[in-house]
Amino acid sequence: MPATTNAAALLARRRIGLLASVACVAMGLLALRLWAMTIWHGPEYLEEAESRLDQSMWIPAIRGSILDRRGRVLAEDMPAWDVALQYGVINGDWVRQRASRQARRDLGRSLWARLPPTAREAAIELRRPRWQAELDTVLKEIAEKTGTTTAVLQTRMDEIRQDVERRAQATWDRQRQELARRGDGAEQGFEPEPIREQRTSHVVVPQVPDAVAFDLRRLGDRVPGVVEVVDGTRRVRPWNEADVTIDGTTLPAPLRRAGPVTVHVDGVFDHLLGSVRDELWAEDVKRRPFNRDDGTVDPGGYGPSPDSVGSRGLERAYEPWLRGERGQLRVQLDSGETERVDPKPGRNLNLTFDASLQARVQAILNPDLGLTRIQPWQHGGKPLPLPDGTRLASAAVVIDVASGEVLAMGSWPTQADAKDLTPEERVRLVPGLDRAAQAVYPPGSIVKPLVYAGAVAKGRLSPGAAFDCNGHYFPELKDKARCWIWRPEHGMATHSSQLGGAVSVEEALSRSCNIYFFSVAQRMGLRSLVEWYRELGMGRPLGTGLQGPGETAGGESVGLLPGEEDLSRLESRRDAFTPIILGIGQGPLAWT
Repeated sequence: MPATTNAAALLARRRIGLLASVACVAMGLLALRLWAMTIWHGPEYLEEAESRLDQSMWIPAIRGSILDRRGRVLAEDMPAWDVALQYGVINGDWVRQRASRQARRDLGRSLWARLPPTAREAAIELRRPRWQAELDTVLKEIAEKTGTTTAVLQTRMDEIRQDVERRAQATWDRQRQELARRGDGAEQGFEPEPIREQRTSHVVVPQVPDAVAFDLRRLGDRVPGVVEVVDGTRRVRPWNEADVTIDGTTLPAPLRRAGPVTVHVDGVFDHLLGSVRDELWAEDVKRRPFNRDDGTVDPGGYGPSPDSVGSRGLERAYEPWLRGERGQLRVQLDSGETERVDPKPGRNLNLTFDASLQARVQAILNPDLGLTRIQPWQHGGKPLPLPDGTRLASAAVVIDVASGEVLAMGSWPTQADAKDLTPEERVRLVPGLDRAAQAVYPPGSIVKPLVYAGAVAKGRLSPGAAFDCNGHYFPELKDKARCWIWRPEHGMATHSSQLGGAVSVEEALSRSCNIYFFSVAQRMGLRSLVEWYRELGMGRPLGTGLQGPGETAGGESVGLLPGEEDLSRLESRRDAFTPIILGIGQGPLAWT
């Protein structure tokens, strides 16, 4: 065989070997890449792929109803529709995705694959204005149909985006810290995964009417991936307003009139029920966060916004009781399978109040009836700081004596009345204050029987004790610690002069003699009297339930009673006046 033939065969074999080696290396690299994608990064890619196929939506919980003693509904959640936007619309991804998709279609798959990243970005940016304009048109239509403005809508979107970004950054920082604690450098290759709030829709307009909801659902079908109409709730109060008829012949003579008088009451249970707000505060999230620090979710926690939170009255006091837990709807986009966890409704709250009686009490307190206005016949022509006709704040409570149940608790003005008050009246009348349960006043002479009973019970006074009333308790001070009849308009009279001697307890009670009970309080002593008041329940909640579970005060004031520091201060300065006026319900003593 010629040498040239052998040389050619050898060269061919070498070329074939070289090509085989290149092919083996290429196949090895491909196998290595396939191994890395399936084995090393496989779980991450699988999780990401599944996350893109998994859409979830939180279903709001129904808040518990509040009922009166007869089962009449005072507050309840009613079904409503909420308008939500996909998070991709809120953070701008929707526009970019549509522009990118159009660019790939326009340029073709082959050309798109050959373009460098900068050219691809330029092609996408060229098409962004068209899709931004379409989104702006959709948002404008949503604003018009829901009765809001695009500016308000954009503000709401910005708030959601900022909140979600903060949550995402906090989650990613925590994940990096956990990887760093392993000490193997795993945090260097950390790639953040979208958090749940970045894959769900967010409510931007709550509680829209049925007609608006149906129109926006058609809009959602026409422009996919933008707007959703989701189930929501709204809080309604059937007894918020009432027209109460009162027999005009039962009124005091100057106000008496023939036939019935109708009074319109606005905010029948305003002070009692309080209100619910949709705005979340930092203290709400801190108290019970929706996203726990360990990465899990509390369906009954606060957030994602919007959320309903009791902010005043019984709605606030019984927030944990009335609040339910969200449900969840998850949809697998590839298979169409749905998984639904139904929400847990909050518990109902049954009150001892009677709705019709409450409305009647509020009507009687309303100045429109005339009883709570300054009238000329009330002051006998004597000048007062306020003119006749001035509207007065008022309160009244109706209690079933046998059971101790509160049947009605009225207070005027209500929050609803604030709109009809002048600026001066708003300052003077404080419409947000529940005077029946939260405002405190000196009890005055109604404590006198209690003081006498305490002195006898503690052995400080004999049941038949009598005292002289000379008009003033301190011999050297005739203008302080006086009896109420020791005044010029009463001729500087005393009860002893009227009765011809010492005053007995029966005479002291029937005449409300201050000197008698100054003397009883002095016999009893400051600390003993304060302790007696405390034994009777003063300085503590009454246990009406207005304060809510687990709270010490909340919806009701505990009143005013001297504490240890106050007692020590009074004793150190040898205060002789305060200990005795406590015996007639004045001084540092007050209750609701």
